Amino acid sequence: MGPNRKKIALGTLVALETVAAALAWRDLASRTNDEVRGSKGLWRLFITLNPGNSLVYWAIGRRWPERPSTSPHSAAPAAAGPH
Repeated sequence: MGPNRKKIALGTLVALETVAAALAWRDLASRTNDEVRGSKGLWRLFITLNPGNSLVYWAIGRRWPERPSTSPHSAAPAAAGPH
């Protein structure tokens, strides 16, 4: 890989990390404390410190909403009554 390709690859990587960190910061700002695992301030610092930490926030730090179960076994039982 030549020097120009290395510069392009590094520039692309820096740009992607900057976008990922900005999106993580924006998401973190829009969440309540209950929607984040741990301290929001520590997550801001952690995201800033190291490239790739924004991905750790998305994987671990953010509490994802519970999905409703689509299993047919999870439906409420029919009301029992005289037949």
